[in-house]
Amino acid sequence: MPRPLLVDLDDLVLTVRDRSSRSYILEAVNAYRAEAYRSAIISTWIAVAYDIISKVRELAGQGEPEAQALVSELDDAIEKQSHGDLSAIPRLQKVENDLLDKSLNKFEFLSRQEHNDLTRLKEDRNLCAHPAFTKQDLLFQPTPELVRSHIVHAVDHLLQHPPVQGKNAFARLKQDLLQPSFPTDQAAVTAFLRHKYLDHIKQSLLRNLITVFLKIVIKRSEPDLRGHEAAVVRCLAAVRQHSPAVFNATMADQIPKLTTDLKDTALKRVIRLFPVEPRVWGWLGEDLQIRLRTIVTGYAYDEGASDYLFDGFAIDELRPLLAAAVNRLDETEKVAVIRRSPRAEFIDSAFEVFKEAGSWRYAERLAVDLILPLSRYYSASDIERLLEIIPSNGQIYGASDMPDSVTDLFKRTDRLHATTRQFWEKFLQKQSRTHYPFHSLAQAMSAAGMTVPKDEDEEEDDD
Repeated sequence: MPRPLLVDLDDLVLTVRDRSSRSYILEAVNAYRAEAYRSAIISTWIAVAYDIISKVRELAGQGEPEAQALVSELDDAIEKQSHGDLSAIPRLQKVENDLLDKSLNKFEFLSRQEHNDLTRLKEDRNLCAHPAFTKQDLLFQPTPELVRSHIVHAVDHLLQHPPVQGKNAFARLKQDLLQPSFPTDQAAVTAFLRHKYLDHIKQSLLRNLITVFLKIVIKRSEPDLRGHEAAVVRCLAAVRQHSPAVFNATMADQIPKLTTDLKDTALKRVIRLFPVEPRVWGWLGEDLQIRLRTIVTGYAYDEGASDYLFDGFAIDELRPLLAAAVNRLDETEKVAVIRRSPRAEFIDSAFEVFKEAGSWRYAERLAVDLILPLSRYYSASDIERLLEIIPSNGQIYGASDMPDSVTDLFKRTDRLHATTRQFWEKFLQKQSRTHYPFHSLAQAMSAAGMTVPKDEDEEEDDD
């Protein structure tokens, strides 16, 4: 959402992360309103200097070596100054003079443009704090607009952000991705990234993260994250939801650059991005689109390979090619692919295999390997079709474990109960009254408020 043309300073102050930094910048705002413009600039620089040191101390506490070295140097100089050692004063001055450069080059708190903006603040602060060092007729007279811009830049560029910029941010996120506890559900990944990183992230860092994520997926630039590409793709989806404008602009810029002259092995990895952003297909050159069509058309089953090629179902031009590739597989390969990578596009193929089951045991295995894994993709019409298939094939209907699988299916598709009630009730009504194996289903349906027939034993008791 675009920021208003004129920022309210009170609202801006409330975004400052550190309490002490907030008090310093509030002093600057109060001085600005009192038209004490030199004091306002000095207070703004104090807020910036304090905030950088505060962030460095936070990183030092997390074990960052360069931050620990700076904190050690600073604390040693402070200790010596407190004991009257005058040699500590130049050391402290050097620490202050180097803060912006270290924020840019060492800790990456700032981008180059942000560094330039705050360097101007520092220069203006020197003119305000040392008026005797300028010619009398050149006494610095800051304008209200200049002071306000310094305050806004200080908060926007630095004070409202946590110390997770640049390399440090990616290092922390990389460690998160490597943990077994990193979420696998998209909604949870989005919430995690938003709370820990995205809510206070700068656009410059966000663009860098998107580029890094793309390189991990396409070029496998981080060996430690091989095998975690699905999590990285979910991170990209989280960024898209949080900042769609930055995401769109960065993707449109980087995809053509990163896909130039890719070999087939790397080009196939681009397909992983299609479910997150189908427009990636359009951002590829026509030559790469032709190559991807050829790759998809030539698909052959590989037991040890990943099935991310089927993420291409998100692209209209690839969908019929992938469907044809699946249909060419023999039944064993088809079952293996669907079991390994269940997706909505496999439902028709799974039903075709299931309804032709030639034995009780095979029908039971297909129910576990095909029918249940696909349940999260079913629509009401899919449930209707399944409940017609089951009694149509004696090898399915007569399998001893089938009632348990059907009950499991009923429970897994509870989101559809309102629209599938009639199909389930009809299914039970048609079952043999003398051979009625679906007791557990009847109990589950009854608990869900559906109408179930009484079995013969219950009818005799009523008589």
